Amino acid sequence: MLYNSLHHLIQRSSSSREFFHSLPVDIRKLLHKDNFHIHTQLDLRRKAELAEQLRKKKLI
Repeated sequence: MLYNSLHHLIQRSSSSREFFHSLPVDIRKLLHKDNFHIHTQLDLRRKAELAEQLRKKKLI
């Protein structure tokens, strides 16, 4: 399902909310900055994975 923002996605999708809250706080904060570019759980998972990779490389 397509949502208009990350906020809307985690508000309406319990599995997305559960995944989002399982992430480290710094990753969640970063994803909130990209709020209007996350429309699906797949978007959320991809952006979270990218953020994790950048964090491991100490680029964020």
